[in-house]
Amino acid sequence: MKIIPVFMAGALLAFQIPAASAQNVSDLLRFSQNQTMGTARSQGMGNAFGAVGADYSALQINPAGLGLYRRNEAHLSMGINADISNSNYFGTSASDSRTGFHIPSMGFVVSKVYNDMGQDRVSGLVSINFAAGLNRVGSFQQNFTINGINTNSSVLDYLVEQANGTDVSQYRNSNVNDPLNNYRNDLGAQAWTTYLIDTMPSSTNSYTSRLANAANYNLKQSIQGSMRGAIYEYNVSAGANISNMIYVGASLVFTNIRYEKTESFDEQVVAADHINSYKGARITSDISAAGSGVSGRFGVIVKPVDFFRFGVSAQTPARINIRDEFRYTTTGFFTNTTNTYDPQSKDFVEYQVLTPARYTGSMAFVFSSFGLISADVEMVDYASAQFKSNNIDYSNTNQAARNNLQQSMNYRIGAEFKFDDASGNLADSYRLRAGWGLIGSPYKTTVFNVNETNLQRQLYSGGFGMVFDRMFVDFAISALTGTDYIQPYTLQGKAAPVGENRFTAYNFALTTGIRF
Repeated sequence: MKIIPVFMAGALLAFQIPAASAQNVSDLLRFSQNQTMGTARSQGMGNAFGAVGADYSALQINPAGLGLYRRNEAHLSMGINADISNSNYFGTSASDSRTGFHIPSMGFVVSKVYNDMGQDRVSGLVSINFAAGLNRVGSFQQNFTINGINTNSSVLDYLVEQANGTDVSQYRNSNVNDPLNNYRNDLGAQAWTTYLIDTMPSSTNSYTSRLANAANYNLKQSIQGSMRGAIYEYNVSAGANISNMIYVGASLVFTNIRYEKTESFDEQVVAADHINSYKGARITSDISAAGSGVSGRFGVIVKPVDFFRFGVSAQTPARINIRDEFRYTTTGFFTNTTNTYDPQSKDFVEYQVLTPARYTGSMAFVFSSFGLISADVEMVDYASAQFKSNNIDYSNTNQAARNNLQQSMNYRIGAEFKFDDASGNLADSYRLRAGWGLIGSPYKTTVFNVNETNLQRQLYSGGFGMVFDRMFVDFAISALTGTDYIQPYTLQGKAAPVGENRFTAYNFALTTGIRF
């Protein structure tokens, strides 16, 4: 099949007609961007947990936080996400939503505290802790709708570009029922077979479309799409407490990815001059991806005084092996007929994604009497992410990543306020939490020619908790807001259409656990 690397000028959403089975920069970002989720306590504080420790979510940021545990622990988190999107495409607004259940975090910690002569040790190796479990670090749960009137380009322009350079004999000899047919999921072949495009006069590898001679056309274009899936990381971690002053930790991180996308792009002629029987086109896609990889995470936290601590951590790049399975169907609508090319089965492609390293600096002010305030700063160089393959040339796509992506800075701030229950009616203490985060854009501003703030995302969160002698219960709600820019297709000869999607992703989390 023809593999054509295509860069989608859209922020983080991959609602774009694919070029054969091509992977693009948006695919690279999809599997490289992590969103810290974890326990309700962490989410309520905006996930600013790098220097706080003694919470399982800290392992996503700095595994040295494991060294601050003093007791064994087991916990389970449950969550509900509600994603709302509002799009604008050529001045037409549309909205969609999606709600689902998930498990953001689950795990256990085993703590060994050393003692001398019946007293807890205060110098040297004070304790050593081990942990295992999972954290959800990415979500693909979203429904999406855009529609509007395009007077500047047609999807047929895109299909012509996909076909140009391929001799028509390759399409003519293709058999949709042949499992060895390399062109059954090629959009150029499908467009030619359904009579949406044809060869130019006296040429066998240059193409023209049914709209080539049309003028003053109005085309209603729409996309109905949905994404499903998530990124989970499974941690096996160890941490140590040295003299109640230095805490170190390391994690072996196993990443698991599951991604599914279904999409239908429709184009309908509303008005046009010299149109030659063309009424519209539909391209549907069914794509799934599954993969796994391994990386390492290391960190240290220093507590020079009881009320202040700071930490640094690093996560190595992960090499994730991914298998994509895909199926595209093309339909051409004409005055007296409808032609459909359905390949009837999926093809696949296998490749690797090398994700960027992540570096985090953290600090926290912790006061045993009333709570804590913490902050994290994270740096990720998305331009270093790349595709790898033994049989596919990704050099153009990797160069596009270096040209269009940048180093991103993420900021998180959180606070927790503690209230003791002196009456002893219910819990030993109550906690109120609040947090805020700013996720920097992975794109250079020149890609969209918009203000930097248009490409950033912001997180707002809050929550509360109750702590008993051996049990804790926490609840949190967070809202992630931002704007995506979506191109249904790309063009080489003219400006491609661009839609804007403003979204809010709400997440509700409940965590319960025991310490023993």
